[in-house]
Amino acid sequence: MFRIALGVRAAHLAIVLHSPVGETIVLDSKYYDGAARVPSGTAQPSIGTGASFMNVGYVYWLSIVYFITGPNVAAALWIQVVLGALVAAALVGIGALLLESRLAGATAGLIYAFYRSGVFYDGLLLTPSLCNAAIAAALLA
Repeated sequence: MFRIALGVRAAHLAIVLHSPVGETIVLDSKYYDGAARVPSGTAQPSIGTGASFMNVGYVYWLSIVYFITGPNVAAALWIQVVLGALVAAALVGIGALLLESRLAGATAGLIYAFYRSGVFYDGLLLTPSLCNAAIAAALLA
């Protein structure tokens, strides 16, 4: 299941990165990217020092990714593609555990492997990839 989901997401991301869409980050993605660059000193804070209105957990995760890979949006997106594929694989186990059915787990994993919104959001600098991976990990724990 992992390889199927990875193939679908990798094909999508390769197309996105080689298009004008892949060269532009806007709105929430722009905020996350800018906020994640602050700890490394490659960007100045764009908002005040008060409470954040956005998901700060994703900013921390993205900061760690940027620390490892450098401030590289494409690298972060490729990591999210792998996370999405891991979620599809995890759903196989989750379905088998929670529903006591390997068929239900395989069906859930296959549906998520091709789930258009999941594939789409794994190719954007947004929170769903990390949130879905965290939920899948929590359900497996």
